[in-house]
Amino acid sequence: MFEYDDDHRKKIESTRFIFLVAPPGTGKSFSGDYLELFCGWKHVDGDTPLKTPNKTPEYQDLTDRTFQSGPYEGMDREFFRTEGLKPYMEEIARLTLEAARESDKVVLSWACMFKPMRSYLRQILADAGANVTMIVLQCDFVAHMNALWKRHCRQAEQAGITIAELIGGITNVDDFIEFEKSGKGWYAGWESIDDSEEPFVIVDVTPKDETVLDILDAAAGTPSSGRSELSMEEIVKKVQAADIARDKKMFEAMKSSMSHEERKVFEKEPEKYVARRSSLLEVDKRGSISRLSITSNDSTEQTSKRRQSFIETGIVLDGVDLEA
Repeated sequence: MFEYDDDHRKKIESTRFIFLVAPPGTGKSFSGDYLELFCGWKHVDGDTPLKTPNKTPEYQDLTDRTFQSGPYEGMDREFFRTEGLKPYMEEIARLTLEAARESDKVVLSWACMFKPMRSYLRQILADAGANVTMIVLQCDFVAHMNALWKRHCRQAEQAGITIAELIGGITNVDDFIEFEKSGKGWYAGWESIDDSEEPFVIVDVTPKDETVLDILDAAAGTPSSGRSELSMEEIVKKVQAADIARDKKMFEAMKSSMSHEERKVFEKEPEKYVARRSSLLEVDKRGSISRLSITSNDSTEQTSKRRQSFIETGIVLDGVDLEA
């Protein structure tokens, strides 16, 4: 599928690759950043095209495919499950293989909710000569939802909006857990890993403490360096800072394609701009999952206007819920 010179192919064949997969909000980005900061891996964020859709027309198309918008609005679930996301898989595979030029240990993190797409991605990497280990993060449902709720609250605070504006009117963790149980939240449409996808390694992240990092170190086969003197709280802060810094760097690269008002926000308060974009990505992901199981009456034009208003001002246009 891809063309490589001899030097790059040799690099790919000698590099260790991890494909880190799990339901949204389980801790994939955190784990990838942790492996980069403390264990010497190069982390490839599978959300890169979604975070920078204005970078190229191709990235906009990949974003439209993922969120079932634009020319892909109304396409059925089976299209995205078997064919529609293949170009996205190809691009993040390319980014992953390119990372082998920089490091001999590369970790890709992405939710990849459909089995056929996970298999397709792994096959692309294998066909290029990559030796790939799939690590699956698992978490107790209630613990996962509590952690996800805390993350949403943090993102809402960083973006200067209420939690209700971020996730569709929900204001407390109990209602949030019940909503997720209803099949319209993060778990809707997620196809669980089973024996047909072996080989893979399961890492239980339920405890959310140093023992999880020990298990992750063992699964990756690379002992951590430099965290023995740090508390878990200090590790979390360091990893979250790396996540924000990476996103800031990506948005800096696409600043020329921002609107005038967006550039003003980014230049004056880059952290707030990153937080708003991250919040919108969360909303878009949730909406994407929901649209695979229910019909939304919201128009693409309305959604686009609300997004732009939120990025530029932090205010939801006309008080309309972003996730409508």
